[in-house]
Amino acid sequence: MGPARGRGHGYSRASVATDIHAVFAEVYGDRWSLLHRCLSQPTQHVALQNTFASGGHFDGGDWHPSTQLGPIKTHSCNEAHESYEQPTSDAQSRLLSWYWLDEASLLPALILDPKPGHTVLDMCAAPGGKSLMLATMLFEQQRYAPAAALAVESSGQPSTQSLTADLDRQGSAANANHTQHSAVSASELNLPDGSACSALPPPRETSNGTAVAQQAARAAAAQAEQPTPGMADMRVSTPAALNSATLSAQHGQHTAAIGSLTCNELDPSRKSRLQIVMDSYLPPVLKKRVRLTPHDSARYWGRFEPDTYDCVLLDAPCTSERHVLQQAATGSGKSAKLRWSVRQCEDMAALQVRLLTAALKTVKCGGHVVYSTCSISPLENDQVVSKAVALLPDQMRISISSNPQQMLKEHVELPSEPLRASTSLAELLRQVGAEPTQHGIIVLPDKAGSGPMYVCLLLKS
Repeated sequence: MGPARGRGHGYSRASVATDIHAVFAEVYGDRWSLLHRCLSQPTQHVALQNTFASGGHFDGGDWHPSTQLGPIKTHSCNEAHESYEQPTSDAQSRLLSWYWLDEASLLPALILDPKPGHTVLDMCAAPGGKSLMLATMLFEQQRYAPAAALAVESSGQPSTQSLTADLDRQGSAANANHTQHSAVSASELNLPDGSACSALPPPRETSNGTAVAQQAARAAAAQAEQPTPGMADMRVSTPAALNSATLSAQHGQHTAAIGSLTCNELDPSRKSRLQIVMDSYLPPVLKKRVRLTPHDSARYWGRFEPDTYDCVLLDAPCTSERHVLQQAATGSGKSAKLRWSVRQCEDMAALQVRLLTAALKTVKCGGHVVYSTCSISPLENDQVVSKAVALLPDQMRISISSNPQQMLKEHVELPSEPLRASTSLAELLRQVGAEPTQHGIIVLPDKAGSGPMYVCLLLKS
């Protein structure tokens, strides 16, 4: 029985149930007893391989490949773990070699499916695992960019050095203009003084062939310099002229497409953690393609950067019932009854509606948004999608994609060999036990141990 087909899609206001067990027994019926036990158990993780580390090798002993979808590769272990060892640094690149995360957490980025050349926004990015996936999907081809830039030079285009100097001049002027705009934004949004100035102007497309070649040469020069990783690399070191949706250097049939990734996090401590992840997993030349911003997502993106991004990931804050139940089970926090309430869910859902409407405003026409949470509550999942879409004006044509649900109906031959990795999204959905809901899919841990994770794909036309 699917999660949205229990005895209710929400909470009974008549019963005014405030205890987490009473509420979700009403939602999930007889399934809740087993689901509660699974939610209270420690989360089992997979190791997301960092393909930017030299060789991208994962040495995990008894761990075996579990997912291989393009540049996204994970390893898992059949045995339950209470703790996980710290990732090791690659000797050559000095980047961490893997990142621990719940296997169901792969789904939002994989369903968003950003392509090289896309402008991508991760609206609530911390702690950084999904941002790392997005960067991998966007920039994995960039290891070939220097050769493309050299081909441009040999074909008679301006040299890398002269293009670099020219782009620096363009970037200085553009950043000066943006600083003035950002100061206004910070004041209006009640952000810390100057914090909004870390945001570069939104990436723009270019149709000028010379500019395209210049930007690729600039990227090659930056890689040759190998700057030291740090906060400066992540903030305003990239000239605005480089922030185009597709930068390509063409030599014969070869095209190296470059995209851009904006990772937003309002909370300062979580933003610091996000910064550490980017510094630890991305090479300096690619960190220049990433900007970190501190905006209030519900208030900023739809107002100041409308119709800007090709695709947007909104992995929204939620009540995270699994975390509450795990803390209650281990005695590491307040009891689940004290930490959770219907009112808290309602307040969180109201915030999520504002966040999703902002995401749908900042995505371009023809673009798409993935809304995801780690909540088991229909109030924070399908009902948020329904309310957000209903609030938007009729001229903003938003549709809810059924593609993820359709994948669940496909006939998929699961691997007969227990150690064979999933090589398609449809296989992965079956592997983690995904189920259809009214508007999307959900993964619950009583099926295959992963989750919770709710995902909905929305299209803007």
